[in-house]
Amino acid sequence: MARDYKKLAQQCVEAAKQGDADAQNQLGVLYARGLGLRQDYALAAQWYYRAARQGNARAQYNLGVLYAKGRGVLQDNGKAAQWYRRAAEQDVALALNNLGVLYANGHGVPQDYSMAAQWYRKAVKRGAARALVNLGWLYANGRGVPKHNIMAYALLSLSSTLDAPSGAASDILALLGKKMTAQEIEAGQKLTRHPSHLLKALDQYLTDHDADKGKTRA
Repeated sequence: MARDYKKLAQQCVEAAKQGDADAQNQLGVLYARGLGLRQDYALAAQWYYRAARQGNARAQYNLGVLYAKGRGVLQDNGKAAQWYRRAAEQDVALALNNLGVLYANGHGVPQDYSMAAQWYRKAVKRGAARALVNLGWLYANGRGVPKHNIMAYALLSLSSTLDAPSGAASDILALLGKKMTAQEIEAGQKLTRHPSHLLKALDQYLTDHDADKGKTRA
């Protein structure tokens, strides 16, 4: 049954005007997508802002997206980063990933691949499929993390089974496959059969790497 977005919009308007943060965010979504209302990014931004100020995590993320894309507001990666960070602090998976993207590209924040890797890793743990591709790229290229083909292969392979952009992952996998031995590929594939094992392996790898760095400093 098709959803009656006009009726939903009317309900959201009433609740939003009374200060309901969830309704304010939902009203922003309806304006942004033109569902039941005339599409208007500026009004979407206004309602997202009202909800975001009340601590609504989805609204904080949505407002960050508008600032990143310059829809309804002046494009401002710095403000996008601020709102993504607030949403990320409440574990919104896409906010964690998008904040990592800003750090990887130096948009609105100083370029820092190590910080990007940290945010991607948190996003992966929260189930963000896009973060698998992004973190895999870092491991494949040794950006912000030590180069690790098996880890990269596992992350990128897993992303292809989930809701993630497949083009970039496929291209990187093809290049990695040419550089890896059959045993390394099998090791990467083994990790993807049990996603929870991949996260544990990732944690263990990072722990071992941190220990090695500590020995080097000592």
